[in-house]
Amino acid sequence: MIYTLQKLIRKTLLHGIENPDASSMDVEDINDTISDVQDWLSSMILRTRPDFLCTYFDFTPSGKLEYGITDGLPRGIDRIHALEDISNGSSRVGSDSIPMKFEQRFSYLNNAMFESGWYFNHGKLGFPGNPSDGTYRIWYPIQPKALFYATVTSSTDNTVTLPVSLTVGSLFPDDDYYNGMFLLTDDNQLREIIDYVGSTRTFTVDVDWSTNPANTVVISLVSPISGRFQDLLHLESAIRILTDLESDVRFLIKQRNDIISELTAFIGKEQTQTSQMVTKLRR
Repeated sequence: MIYTLQKLIRKTLLHGIENPDASSMDVEDINDTISDVQDWLSSMILRTRPDFLCTYFDFTPSGKLEYGITDGLPRGIDRIHALEDISNGSSRVGSDSIPMKFEQRFSYLNNAMFESGWYFNHGKLGFPGNPSDGTYRIWYPIQPKALFYATVTSSTDNTVTLPVSLTVGSLFPDDDYYNGMFLLTDDNQLREIIDYVGSTRTFTVDVDWSTNPANTVVISLVSPISGRFQDLLHLESAIRILTDLESDVRFLIKQRNDIISELTAFIGKEQTQTSQMVTKLRR
């Protein structure tokens, strides 16, 4: 189940926060807590399975040995999970159709480049062969962004523009800040963000809309955490808020712990495409 921010806020309230002690709490306060929980949960996932929260950037080398942010490399990259040669086309056929199942997206990466053909050190991506052509898809893990929702201002076949003041949440002004996150309309059109222009608040999505969102449509930034574990976002949010109100949260904690146990077991499974360190034992 993919939850919009509206649903996460409603479910958080349904856990008993609507009581006299919480009379001063508004949706922005709840949104802040949900964002904190998303950071906490995604940090746990990134430590074990960075591939679950990867986004990508397509890059064309120009014959240099190394490239940094002044050469077109995206800001915010502190590690690279994989490089894919897409000079002859992308291999993401399956994952394009099921974008929220991050645990499956690398099953479709058929043209992976091994580290003998590239390296990443101190924020610099290097190609020992100094290639000057081809296109490479850089897959790198990201920390999810704070959620929001708003009514659409305008749209085209593959873009949507939002108002200056959102219904809940706010927009970050830096270009490309939301790349790799997902937008969901209230008529259930889910799309990945591939470009963001902060000055105009315009998002470009990876696949054309089935129906261009009208200016009555509500659109949400949704969490990239796998849908099967998104209940953790509102459960943990309710626990944190109710704990501050000194309310009994034992039942919610049990629900939360059960899902966390399932998540921990799931992300602990062997990742077949990750390089394994082999230690030679001296006899």
